[in-house]
Amino acid sequence: MKIHHLALKVQDVETCAKFYQDILKLKLIKEQAKEEQLYSKWFDCDGSILMIEREEGLAANNGFVITLEIELKDRPSWIEWLHQSGVEIKHQTEHTLYFQDPEGNRLALSHYTE
Repeated sequence: MKIHHLALKVQDVETCAKFYQDILKLKLIKEQAKEEQLYSKWFDCDGSILMIEREEGLAANNGFVITLEIELKDRPSWIEWLHQSGVEIKHQTEHTLYFQDPEGNRLALSHYTE
């Protein structure tokens, strides 16, 4: 069984979607509107879907972390890319880089040791 989709609730879909598309390089696959307003943007995560959905009045960082897989060999270029893009790496372990999206949701890039 694999994850079908994750729905991340945010207040500003456009700003957050731009981060996931431009910084994390995820492919936009769908946009949805409700009541003639942008409601969600969907991104492909290697066969699973990450949905960025509008929800008013949310507090950031609901205790979860969305962790995306990277290759060990790509770790240095991801560190450089995040730095160049103005994204602060909040914490690092041997396998994982932790940072936040524009609304403070916790994200990570992780790899296995070869």
